Amino acid sequence: AANTGMGMLGSDYDFTPILFGMYRFFTANTNIPYPGYQQLERSQRFDSGEPTAVDRLFCYRIVSTYQQDLVDGDTLSIPAARQLVSGVMSQESELVYMQRLKRGYELANQV
Repeated sequence: AANTGMGMLGSDYDFTPILFGMYRFFTANTNIPYPGYQQLERSQRFDSGEPTAVDRLFCYRIVSTYQQDLVDGDTLSIPAARQLVSGVMSQESELVYMQRLKRGYELANQV
């Protein structure tokens, strides 16, 4: 089902556990002479953008297709991806840092 991920309109969950999320919709463009070229049609962020103090971040890539009539022998082209996450390092008071660690722990166990 479309738009049912966290932070999307069709979901019962908010986007709080997602620090950075991006939805991208690609289609094949037959007007460009590159085999397998995928053109970006839509892009939207769905995230909290909250700072974090966790020791690792996980990246997931979920691919779905709207093509209902795929048969054996058909191909699905998935564009390459590179995740670049910019961040700002800053010094916080110990109490603020401990609260941020606690929040990161709560979010990690929520999903």
